[in-house]
Amino acid sequence: MPPAQSANLDQVQKLLQARICVGCDLSGADFKSADLRGVNLTRANLQSANLEGANLAAANLRDADLRKANLTLANLVATDLSGANLKDANISKSRDAEVRLCHTIEPNGKMVDRNCPTR
Repeated sequence: MPPAQSANLDQVQKLLQARICVGCDLSGADFKSADLRGVNLTRANLQSANLEGANLAAANLRDADLRKANLTLANLVATDLSGANLKDANISKSRDAEVRLCHTIEPNGKMVDRNCPTR
């Protein structure tokens, strides 16, 4: 899977090897059909990233910037998107059972709270 030109190649490799890349700049990266189950991408910049068909099941994407990202057909089952910004992202046909959306900005720009932990 070749990363897009604008992505930081060192950070892409860090993610693929260590499965954790907190605060990384992965904007524009190509993760089409990638196996990213359980990765930690807290506060990552994934603007305009291609995550089409990616498996992000149980991934931590808290506070991630996913504006204009392509998540078509992505597996988001049990993924934590709390605080993430999905404005103008394409999430059509994504699998999102049990996805956590607490204070998350939807593609339409509205704030949503779904599957948030109770206190």
